[in-house]
Parts: sequence; C-alpha cells; structure tokens
Amino acid sequence: MKQNSEAVSAMTPSQKYQPEIDGLRTIAVMSVVLFHLEFKWIPGGFVGVDVFFVISGFLITRLLVKDVQAGNFSFKHFYLRRIRRLGPALIAVLLGTFVVAAFFLTPDHFQRFSGALLASLFSASNLFFWAESGYFDATAELKPLLHTWSLSVEEQFYLVWPALIFLVGRRSRWVLPVVVLLLSLLSLYGALVFTKYEPSAGFFLMPFRIYEFGIGAGLALLALQPLRNTFREFFCLLGLLMIGYSLLAFDKLTPFPDIYALLPCMGAALVIVGGNARFLGYLLRNPISVWVGKISYSLYLVHWPIVVLYKHVTFADAVLGKTRIALLVLMFMAAPVMYYGIEKRFRFGAGSNKPGASRRLWGWLAVPLVLSMLSVHAYAINGWSWRFDDAVIHSIGILEERQQDRRQFIDNEQATSNLPFDAAAEKVLVMGDSHSTDMFNALYLNVEGDSRISVRRLELDDVCLYLFADKPDEQVTGLSASELVRCGEQYDAVLASEMLAQVDRIVISTRWQETSFPNIEPFANFLRSAGKPESPPQVVVMGRSAEFKNVPALILQIGLDDTIDQQLAATRTTNLDALNENLKQQAEVLQLPFVDKVSYLCSDEASRCDAIDEQGLVLYTDYGHWSLEGARLFGQRMLADSATAVMLTGMSTSELNARSTAN
Repeated sequence: MKQNSEAVSAMTPSQKYQPEIDGLRTIAVMSVVLFHLEFKWIPGGFVGVDVFFVISGFLITRLLVKDVQAGNFSFKHFYLRRIRRLGPALIAVLLGTFVVAAFFLTPDHFQRFSGALLASLFSASNLFFWAESGYFDATAELKPLLHTWSLSVEEQFYLVWPALIFLVGRRSRWVLPVVVLLLSLLSLYGALVFTKYEPSAGFFLMPFRIYEFGIGAGLALLALQPLRNTFREFFCLLGLLMIGYSLLAFDKLTPFPDIYALLPCMGAALVIVGGNARFLGYLLRNPISVWVGKISYSLYLVHWPIVVLYKHVTFADAVLGKTRIALLVLMFMAAPVMYYGIEKRFRFGAGSNKPGASRRLWGWLAVPLVLSMLSVHAYAINGWSWRFDDAVIHSIGILEERQQDRRQFIDNEQATSNLPFDAAAEKVLVMGDSHSTDMFNALYLNVEGDSRISVRRLELDDVCLYLFADKPDEQVTGLSASELVRCGEQYDAVLASEMLAQVDRIVISTRWQETSFPNIEPFANFLRSAGKPESPPQVVVMGRSAEFKNVPALILQIGLDDTIDQQLAATRTTNLDALNENLKQQAEVLQLPFVDKVSYLCSDEASRCDAIDEQGLVLYTDYGHWSLEGARLFGQRMLADSATAVMLTGMSTSELNARSTAN
C-alpha cells in the first residue's frame, strides 16, 4: 500500500515501550476502583475513565500513524488486534457475571441485566444505560454491567478513528492535526451543551467524549522531541497535581464531563509527556505501578460486578469498613487470573499471530452467541421468574401492577396542589418529599368518601426549608445546582398555593436530614402566618419511616414463610432511631405534635416489621416507600390510635368510625 510518507513522517512519535503509561493506567484504574468501593476521600474517582480515554487516544493514534507511514495499514488487522485485546476478557466477565446473576438477581434486575449484557456484546451498553437513566442515579449501584459503558464508548471510537487516520492522514502533514482539533472542539462544545440540558447524553454518548480521545491523539501527532529532564519533572508534577485535584475536588454533583473533564485529561497528557522524568517518573515506572497497569483492563472488568453482586447477595446498600478491604483483595485475586489466564494468553500467547490463533480466537468468540441467546430469552421471559416460588412471584407481580396504579393514583386531582379544598370541616395538607406521597395515600385511602375531611398534598423537600429561614442565602452549603433549582421551584409553588390560607392542619412527612432541623421553626412560623388569622393551622411533624434492605428483593430471596417479618426487621436501618428521637425532641421544644411512623410499621420492640398484608401482598415498593396496600394498612393503624387520629384529621377514632358505620 503506497502512501505519502511526507504527510505522516513528521507525525510519528517514538514507538518504544513507555512503562510510565502503565503507571498512569494504575492511577486511572485505582481511582475508579476506590471510588466504587465508596472511599469518601476520593469523591472524584470516576475521572479515571477520562484518563483511560486520553491514553487510548494517544496509543491508538500512534499505532495507526505508524502503520500508515509504513504502508501496511489494514482495517482487518487493526480490528483483529482490538478484538484480541478486548474481546476474550470481556466475554469471560460477562459469562461469569451472568452465571452468578442468574442465582441472585431478582426477575426485574435480571431482566435489565440481560438487556445490558446483550448491549455490551454489541458495543452499545452506553446507549442502553443512557436510555435507562444516569450514571449516578439511585439504582446505578445495582447494575452489574454499568461499567461497560466506557468500553462501548471506546469501541465506538475505534469504528471511526482508523478511517479518519487512513483517509485524512495521507493528504498533508497538517490536515490531520487540524481535523482532530476541529473534531475535539466540536465534541467539547457538544459536551458543554448536553451536560447542561441533557446530562445523561453528555455523559454516556461517544461524540461528547471525542475531545478526550482527541487530547491523546493530538499528543501523538505532535511527535515531541525529547525534553530536558527539568521540563519533564515539571510536566509530570503538574499533570499529577491536575489529576489529583480532580480526584479530591470533584464529586457526583460536579457537572460532567462538561469543561471539568479537561482538567484530568490535560493532566494525563502532561504525565505522558513528562512521565519518563528521572525522579517523579519513578512513581509511575516502579514495578508495582507497572504491574497494576498491565492488569488494569482485567481489574476494571472484574471490580464493578464484584461490588454490585455483593450488594445483591447481602442486601447491603453501601460498602463499609472491612468489607471494602475484603472486596479489594477479591478484585486483586480475580484480576491476575483474568490477565494471565485469558487476556495475556489471547493477546500475547505463543502463536497469537499465526493463522491458527485466529481460528482459536473466533472459536472463543462463539461464546457470545450462546450468551446472546440466553440474554434474549431472559429478557423476553421476565427475567426468568420461574427461578422463584410461584406464590412469591404472584405477590411481586401484583406489586408491579399496583405500582402503575400508584403512579396514576398519586397524580390524580386529589393530590394536585393548585386545586382548592373540598367544602369539608377538616382540611388536611400533607407536605414533604416522596414520603409525603405515602402519607397522602395513607390518609386518603382511609377517609375516602368522608365528606367531613379533604386531603391534599404539596411537594417540598426538607432540604429546601432553608428558604424559609431568616437568612436563606447563608444555608445553601452542600446543595447541588439541580437541588437549588428544585428548591426554588418548590418554594415558588408553596408561596403561590391558595391552600395555605384554607388549611386546618399541615402534616410534614419527609425523609428528614438532621441538617434540616434548625429550619423547622421558621417554616412552622411561616405556615401559621400564611394560614387563617383567626385559626392558624395545626402543624404536625412525622418522623422518618422505617427503612430496610430492598423489601421486594428480600421477599424474592427468602419467600413468604412465617419468618419474613423477623428477617425484614433484621435488615432495618436502626441508626434512624437516634435521628427520630432527636426530631421528636425538636418538635417538643417547638410544641409541635410528633408522630412516630415506625411504631405503626413494626412491633414495639421492632423485632417484627410487617412485609406483607393478610392477603400476602407486599407493603413496600423498595427500601421504605409504601405500596398502596402498605399505605392503606399503615394509615388504618394510625387512625385506629385515637390520639394520632386527632393530630392527623382533627377527629378521634370513634368519630371516624361513626362515619364508617353511617356509610
């Protein structure tokens, strides 16, 4: 293949092995691993993926330019190398994760897992997870293959980059760098726009990551001459500081990738330039860093399924204490096995470049065909629900049907904040976050048809109560930009609501945080001042609801036997007891009635917590939100307690029952 050598000769950097790049891989992979193990001191560990993208852009561009210059570039050989490099280890992890997931994941989770596996096999998992939700959403930590999004981005990059180098790189020495620069700027602009208006797309989609690959590619195209050691030390130090700052200063609330990704990406580029520095470079070139860098791909592949499957098996909602170390050890046991047993064997094994090796590679890659068929079947057959007891599946199935009913129910006109109250003796307004929905359901389902009581709901997260304080601008510490916007919208809706001037009692039901406690008094004062002057509303504070491991998942695992209530109680988050006690004391100081929800959900000693009702229907939809059956039952219990009934409705239990008898 004859090429214009003048067009590429100036672009070709040194092709010798650079151990410092393996050291940089170590920084990248350990950042991601420690972040996913939930070490609080590295809140920006997710930027390790961006460092990987820079490394990939640099190495792939350097390789492609070398092949084009030598006149032996071949799309076939390039993609065979990529398949040999990435395919076998990925398939092994997908296969192993599928086997474990089939034993422990609930039908709903297993169905979504099967869809993600199929998408991973076709280099489209980033599209799959973008369509589902965001990287930092509440359920992300329960998706065993979430980490494959970055592999799909990289594989999609490989689909376009070789053609770009091959077609553009032959024209003149400056065309390719200019094209790479323009594509990178366009990609960065797209990332800025989409991170603001469609964050999930900006995070997951390949076009908005091209500028990260482009930084590495531009470095390869510069073909820098050897620098004096003083400059190499400076560049290495500056690059490490930029990456380190990103790891320590960024967190889940940082708009990303946005312009913020430039910091770790430029840092990675500087480390590549100066990584062979005599002194600081040893941090990257030492045997331990190089070894971890060599196994980094295998370590990246195995680390996340280990964390997620641990949570599914144990129902843990976080990785804490010694568990982190145990999981880290397990990762470093699995990764070398993967590297030496599979990755290195197919990539560097004896005869890997011979024709027979390709046949063996394709034989190994036949495994995805089986995995694809199994995944399609599991996805189509409701996550293989036959793995669980029929009675349990029936109960969970009813719960899933009721979930749609619940969404429709809470969106009906009875919960709409801009409607006036019915002409009733007692007008009750429930305020709070999603847990106020539970209390609205609990009251509405038990007083429905009673013309003496009218119930409405108004959304207001407890973290937004700072807006009702005397100096609200001084109390926004810790809130993200999106939380500030949401609080502003909720605050405006509260001020605009006509219900506050009509209401008789206001029930505050939310997932309280102790940082919100100081704002309860000014908020209560606001509610009283906004009410009827002759009879200000009674403000009732409700404690946080009982929280557990995922209740439907627990029921699927252990069944509907007589021990379900005790086993549910064993997973209860007991540290909320102290928070509720502090909240109760705060309410007493402010002379506000307080209702302890937990006492109506669990026995007095909390040794039993109801998971199902008398018909065997599940009372919770997740860790603590109530199903419609749960809301009906728990509301019934509250209203059966005359003192609580008076606080919530203004009527005693006997008065409420008199309505029931009359009806």
